[in-house]
Amino acid sequence: MSEKPILLTKHATRRYVSLDIIPDSIIEIVRHGKRTRLGKMKWSASKRTKRGTVVVIFAEYSEFIKVITITKGGNIR
Repeated sequence: MSEKPILLTKHATRRYVSLDIIPDSIIEIVRHGKRTRLGKMKWSASKRTKRGTVVVIFAEYSEFIKVITITKGGNIR
């Protein structure tokens, strides 16, 4: 089974540029970060990096994953 493609919204693109985070790290966080369910299709994934904790909020659909926003900080439980 192939992995689902990850799409970035305009807002998420603006956020990773303003936070100086590379897109490859966002994909890696979504695929391998610590996940927390926020709703029926909404998830949060977080991972500690050299620049602090990065939290990615995304929606998982049957065909793809859509990244909604990216933040720095947050608690990893």
